[in-house]
Amino acid sequence: YLVSGLTICCLYRLLQMGLDGWIAFHANDDAPAGSQPVWWSSTEAFIGGYLGLSVLVTMIVATRMCSWFYGSIRASRALHSKMLSAVLRAPMSFFNSTPNGRILNRFSKDQGSVDQNIPDRINDYVLCAIETAGRILVIAAIIPPLLFLILPMIGAYWMIQNYYRKTSRELTRLDSISMSPLLAQILESAEGTSVIRAFETTSAFIESNVASITS
Repeated sequence: YLVSGLTICCLYRLLQMGLDGWIAFHANDDAPAGSQPVWWSSTEAFIGGYLGLSVLVTMIVATRMCSWFYGSIRASRALHSKMLSAVLRAPMSFFNSTPNGRILNRFSKDQGSVDQNIPDRINDYVLCAIETAGRILVIAAIIPPLLFLILPMIGAYWMIQNYYRKTSRELTRLDSISMSPLLAQILESAEGTSVIRAFETTSAFIESNVASITS
């Protein structure tokens, strides 16, 4: 599945470059008159070729999106099934040592990130990597000396993304840690609603919930 997805993305990028090249070749006025075939310089040939390439690009984009969404749904379903099976088969000691909010956080926020955020990020990463590689190849073919400037830029980018990745990972971990107690409190309040109302401590639980959200 990964190989087919990368192949579709590469084909999409090649067709985009072909579409741009089609316009550039037909917009070139440097060729002497009569040096090109009649069918090549005609308006019908230009419109027909452009329309054909556009249809191919549209079909590749539709195929890429459908395959990407299908793979994302498959991965999310497999992850959720394995996680649910592990929780249902876990011993009682697991539930005694693991807060309920942490379990809910895995099935709600973390699963939502797997369903929505991670597929989009991977899709953007693959497309950006292929597009960057294509631009570098074009630059190398047209102006080879610029490659000496690209190499230091790649090194600087690598250092920046390493710094950002460490910071982002820590922020995500802190966000997950701060979310688990809040979910645990909401679950405990929902399960003990009758007891809270019987002892008339509703306002205290509301204040505690608001304090957890604002903190």
